[in-house]
Amino acid sequence: MLSTLRTFVLAHRFVSILVVGAAIVGGWYIFLRPAPVSPYQTLTVEPGPLTQEVSVTGKVQAVDSVDLAFSVGGRIASVPADVGDTVARGDVLVALENGDAAAAVSQSEANFAAAEATLAGLKAGTRPEDIAIAEANLSGAQQDLANAYHDVPDTLESAYSYANDAVRVQLTTYFSNADSDSPTLAFTTNNTQAKNDALTRRVAARGELATWETELAPISTASSESELDTALTNALAHLGLVKNLLDAALKAADGATSLPTGVSSQSTLEGYAATGITNVNAAVASVNSAVQAI
Repeated sequence: MLSTLRTFVLAHRFVSILVVGAAIVGGWYIFLRPAPVSPYQTLTVEPGPLTQEVSVTGKVQAVDSVDLAFSVGGRIASVPADVGDTVARGDVLVALENGDAAAAVSQSEANFAAAEATLAGLKAGTRPEDIAIAEANLSGAQQDLANAYHDVPDTLESAYSYANDAVRVQLTTYFSNADSDSPTLAFTTNNTQAKNDALTRRVAARGELATWETELAPISTASSESELDTALTNALAHLGLVKNLLDAALKAADGATSLPTGVSSQSTLEGYAATGITNVNAAVASVNSAVQAI
């Protein structure tokens, strides 16, 4: 077989060369040429973190935050802590101006020192000169009180005179049978209530003045302080009743539809009661002044 092949090659030398060359070229092309470059990238998939980068805008917010506030208002004096600093409990973050508070503390300290000095003085005892001053003040006050009580009898007599004049002089033209148990009004009036009040109070005033006169009989500068105090209190009550009579009489005169004998005009009639009211008010003020002085 090899002999036959050799014979064929020799006989067909040119053809054999072409066949061998084609075989060599074909083998090189199939087995030895470089592999073509692939347009794809091949990766081996393995477990691992997947990271994605994005670009956004926004505000960063802390996980923990706190709003700061002061129990009192004021201007900020200092800010010891900067943004981003680590702080602990008790650290000063912001301080306010404290000039007013410091002044108040200084004032309190001064007051405290003064109180301590006063206490020390009290513990040390009263000085003789302080006792002398206190005794002089006491003596003066006792004399003022004595003077106030000394003037009470005259004040009471004057008040009684004003009240008696108002009832028995200023209102003399207002009533007929004035000091009886059944007085009558000496003029007509359209104010029936004032008329009735005036008549009732005129009867009461007669008894009131008699009682007051009896009370004043034993009153003098020799009366005790308690007797004078009682007399002043009673005087105010007596003057109040007389004042009520005068008020009712003036209202009746204001509604007068006729005039008493000897009275020329309604204004004249009203003037009598008005004068009595003025005098009684002065008496009330005088008694109150005596009470206040005491």
